[in-house]
Amino acid sequence: MEDKYFGPSDVQLVARRAKALFSIVKSDPEFAWYGRYVALADFDTGGFETFLSLIRLQGACPAYWIAVDKADYVETALLNAGFRADRFEYVISEGDTLRRAREILSGYDLGGDLDVIRLGPDSSEQDLERFAGVAMDGGVLPPPASVLRGDTRKGVFLMAKDRASGRVVSCAAAIENFHPKSRRADHAFWGMLSTLPEWRGRKIALILGARAIVTLFEDHGFSKFTTGVRAENGGSMALCAKLDMLPGKWCSYVGMDPAQFTSARVTK
Repeated sequence: MEDKYFGPSDVQLVARRAKALFSIVKSDPEFAWYGRYVALADFDTGGFETFLSLIRLQGACPAYWIAVDKADYVETALLNAGFRADRFEYVISEGDTLRRAREILSGYDLGGDLDVIRLGPDSSEQDLERFAGVAMDGGVLPPPASVLRGDTRKGVFLMAKDRASGRVVSCAAAIENFHPKSRRADHAFWGMLSTLPEWRGRKIALILGARAIVTLFEDHGFSKFTTGVRAENGGSMALCAKLDMLPGKWCSYVGMDPAQFTSARVTK
């Protein structure tokens, strides 16, 4: 069955290419995928030339686990190769994330006006569209429908729905990313937090994010998490810190080929 992709046409094309590429390289620990693009799983072991090839093949691609003291080298090399470079601070679990997530769930409540829905194999097209809609409203790119349903990756996709209107107002996710034999295999991707402006201030994204972490651990055993946050995004950094997810040692870069990819960026 044909998969469904979200976002602008060039972003959809990257995701479509990535899914096809992952079907070929999924047995290789050097590559990672949680639905957006096939990434270089570990810059130190994967190497810069492989990173460049992944960008050329897909149009855009990230490299993970880049030591911050190599950031200037990576950015300069990407620009010299004719690509655009988009840096994210790599925010990583520091060992206490699961306990912090459970404390958040014990200490905060969404309120009686919201229901939490988890996407899965039987989710309707409408629910997939609702998740994607609230994600993209916050500048966040959702993965294709096959990932949202759990057909191609282990994951937890949650959304909060207003009981009165039926409108989805917030979302969060946690997803398998690395190969089981990768040295990063115990880390899952976490993020896709987005809340409609009029619903902000109630800690909805924090609660959904904590629930996604706990659920992925209970279902699949992942206890460490990573996400990418721009250095200037103080709000997201503060939210991550509440879950003992901190920046400092690592960054990631998304390389973009302007000949294939015209959007300013892949995701927020």
